[in-house]
Amino acid sequence: MTEMQQVFLLYVLIYYVVKIGIFAAFYVTLIMVEKHARQRKAQVDALFQKRRAEEKERWKVAYRLYDQQKSAEPGMEADATSMKVPSSMVTLIHNTGRRPTRKLPRRGSYYRNNRMVSGL
Repeated sequence: MTEMQQVFLLYVLIYYVVKIGIFAAFYVTLIMVEKHARQRKAQVDALFQKRRAEEKERWKVAYRLYDQQKSAEPGMEADATSMKVPSSMVTLIHNTGRRPTRKLPRRGSYYRNNRMVSGL
């Protein structure tokens, strides 16, 4: 084996050692970051669970009244697929209490029947 081949093999060996070292460092860093992320997620989940419990306790009366009203009304089942809107809400949605306004075209050019018409 010539001297050039030996130098080449030495550099290839150094290259692979450095490459394996970099990958090992990235892997260890990844493990540390993942551990920190799992701890943070556990903290956040515990915080949200605590907040949900506080909100449930805070709005306990409202939830109880809502459940009583929902069970008392015949059209209000708990199943979301068969959920019906009470007639008072339908009236509210479709009867806003004001006359519909007729929109007049702006001065200048406007569209009529998908064609541009020059205005006044």
